[in-house]
Amino acid sequence: MGVQAGSGNKSDREALRREMSGRGCTRGEIAEEMGRRWGFRPRQAWRHAAGLTQEELAHLYNAALGDANAAMSGKRIADYEAWPIRGNQPPAHVLATLAKVLDAGVRDLVDLLDMQSMSQQNLITLGMDTQQPKLPVRTEERSPNITSASRGSPDFEALISSTAQESLKHAERAEVTEVGGMTLADLDMEVRRIAQEHLHVNSLDLFDDTILLRNRVYRLLERKQHPRESSQLYFLAGILCNLLADTSVSAGQPRAALEQCQAGLTYGEIIGHNGLRFWARTMQASLAYWSGRPKRALDLVQSAEQWSRAPVARLQYDNASALFHACIGERDDSLESLRSAQENRDRVNGTDELFEQIGGMFAYPPAKQAQIATMTMIQLERFEDAVATASHCLDLYENSPHDQRAFGNEASAKIDLARAHLLSGEVSGAASALQEVLNLPPRMRQEWFVVSLKSLLPDLRHNRFNGSTEKRQLAEEIEEFCSETAAATFPPMLGS
Repeated sequence: MGVQAGSGNKSDREALRREMSGRGCTRGEIAEEMGRRWGFRPRQAWRHAAGLTQEELAHLYNAALGDANAAMSGKRIADYEAWPIRGNQPPAHVLATLAKVLDAGVRDLVDLLDMQSMSQQNLITLGMDTQQPKLPVRTEERSPNITSASRGSPDFEALISSTAQESLKHAERAEVTEVGGMTLADLDMEVRRIAQEHLHVNSLDLFDDTILLRNRVYRLLERKQHPRESSQLYFLAGILCNLLADTSVSAGQPRAALEQCQAGLTYGEIIGHNGLRFWARTMQASLAYWSGRPKRALDLVQSAEQWSRAPVARLQYDNASALFHACIGERDDSLESLRSAQENRDRVNGTDELFEQIGGMFAYPPAKQAQIATMTMIQLERFEDAVATASHCLDLYENSPHDQRAFGNEASAKIDLARAHLLSGEVSGAASALQEVLNLPPRMRQEWFVVSLKSLLPDLRHNRFNGSTEKRQLAEEIEEFCSETAAATFPPMLGS
């Protein structure tokens, strides 16, 4: 090539990139040449081949997650590029996202030194595990004897027979698995139990059980298993990480919740599971909403539309879209999404693996739909409709079978009813709605209850309630409730 080796500085790299691109070379070929000439490690070589700075790559990474305010930075990119000589090991989900941004394969971004230094779990997640026993497979495309055996001759018949025996012996070896059917059935039952119990108790109380079960799944993924067993294990791992995201929210740790969601999303990507991907992304949208970023929440939920093929997922998509449209003043879009959600309720058929068969925390019954509709009505300032919808929501919960009732969702619905009453100028209605919530013991007081209740205080202090003893008493009860929560009683080393 005409470009001389140079020192690998920016002008050298740009000259090489232009020449190789002009010759029709792929980005991978450019990265390989940069690595050969200037000793760049794979992740650095691919970034330079794309013509990106570390800050530019970090920005694209955050955009790929649907969150421009996500945590990736140029400094973290530099750390990941320098590892394992220095810096920090990039997690599997980071490598997967970087590969997507750079239009590379995950294996393109690692070399032998990376694989020798990488954690076993990363190797397994990325499909690079070298510890699992390998089945001997003949590499010849055709038997060396096939040309010397005439069709119909005894030699040819013997060749056909021996080839069949080879296939059978290989199948017998492939049949061996270190993950039994009973083990998977037991894990599946335990995951369903924990998903169901998330409805009825504070999820912090399930933290230890969830971690132990997740780690058990991880250990099984380190063993030899059939593809269908591997897929089931990744499905269960994704569910457990999504449950841990919910627990992280209850503990007031949104950053940890985002990371658990990303892990759940990664497992969904590995096995192509729309339900896992959809739930993880919409949970990220909810976290953006609760942090006061409704436009980001809308962007995130819209990025999940591609995975909302099941009627129950489409229902959730429409309902969440209605709320986030309302939050940013898009009234017509909000009302249209509410109408679409109601239409999709009639199409729900009970067949979705995550939302309807695993169910529990992942279920989306009519009461939960009404709860989001209440929040939307409040944002649209239709307070009388909000009171009616919240009351209907609570009636649905109270008349639901026990396994569909969720203390957290019911408490949240009562807070929404109180908010609608307050915005209508009815302090007594708000106090009545909150009575059972404010009586919850500290162990049941999740952090998102606290956030919701504290948001009522400005309305209670509004001038229209001046001189109201009932208003002052309710504000004091809310402040007392918020002073001691479940997070404060959460053992700091639990699950370690």
